[in-house]
Amino acid sequence: MVKLQKPFFDWINFIYPESPVYEKEEAIIYLIREMESNEAIEKWLKRNFDRIFQNELNDWHTAEEDWPQRRTFKIFQEWFSYEIHSMVLDLEETDASKDLKRTNKRSFQQVEGACSVYCGIECRSVRALIKRLGYSK
Repeated sequence: MVKLQKPFFDWINFIYPESPVYEKEEAIIYLIREMESNEAIEKWLKRNFDRIFQNELNDWHTAEEDWPQRRTFKIFQEWFSYEIHSMVLDLEETDASKDLKRTNKRSFQQVEGACSVYCGIECRSVRALIKRLGYSK
């Protein structure tokens, strides 16, 4: 779970001074593959923090030339707070993948396209899910 901090808001307010933002209550949840411990997840985060950093920057401002060019894990920790949670519980009666299987192929392509546009990164996870559920492009 990742939440924006003051340095992030300082940056976005510099980019858009006419409409300042001072806080955002909602955190973003990133799902990753299961790992053996929270320490392993922390190691993964230290190696992959920039993917999250870029995703958050892109969510607010898509012009990469305006993004901070120096993005270290230390800076990531200043710009974002994060929590590691090892469990996600689904309280619904139907399995999420069963609900997705009822969705038509066009919807999957729209989701994949939106995912790619949203984060600017090719979305292997969505494509893998489409394939696993028996849909083709």
